[in-house]
Amino acid sequence: MINREYASRTQRRLGQTLNHEYSLLELLKRPKVNYELLSKIESGKPFLTDKTLSSIVENEIKYKGYIKRQLEEIEKYRKNEDTKLPEDMDYTLSQNLLLP
Repeated sequence: MINREYASRTQRRLGQTLNHEYSLLELLKRPKVNYELLSKIESGKPFLTDKTLSSIVENEIKYKGYIKRQLEEIEKYRKNEDTKLPEDMDYTLSQNLLLP
């Protein structure tokens, strides 16, 4: 169980209400939480001191899910790149195409 005093201090530092325990990784995924802010939480030490490295780590954590989805989309489109359409296809009959 989380110590109430510790939870209160952590919430003040983050400026956010915490409903349960979170890992530092989960907290860093939040929009208004950054690496520097997390470094002020006692359980988060030692932290990286190199600003460039901490920025890289923060961006990879924050955008990991988004990047994964984008890579999956790219792969899906790559699979369809070589799909041949019939030469005699009447595009005016397609309801999904907007023709000029």
